[in-house]
Amino acid sequence: MGRRSAAASPRPSQATAARRSAAGHHALIGQTSRALRQLGELLEIERGLYGADDERVLELRKQIGLLQLGSGQQEQARATLCALLSDVERVKGPRHPAAEAIRRLVPAPTMDA
Repeated sequence: MGRRSAAASPRPSQATAARRSAAGHHALIGQTSRALRQLGELLEIERGLYGADDERVLELRKQIGLLQLGSGQQEQARATLCALLSDVERVKGPRHPAAEAIRRLVPAPTMDA
């Protein structure tokens, strides 16, 4: 009786979708640091489940970069999106629409005075 049935425990895709949704809600209410922390934790889980080159993992990395960009974290966003671009180009090719879209998102480097 102490064992849970397989039907009672959430599947990895359901659990990760719920965590992704929770992080999105935190981002919407301005809790960017919390959202980024949750997305970072989720990224490690999804990499373990699906592999680094899986579409879900690449999309999550893009979401992290966009959240960094939207919250003014230009250098972090640049690092995240440049690393993502390199991987997308390796996996899909440099002329793939996904690579082109990420390339347009990468912010220009900032110059310190």
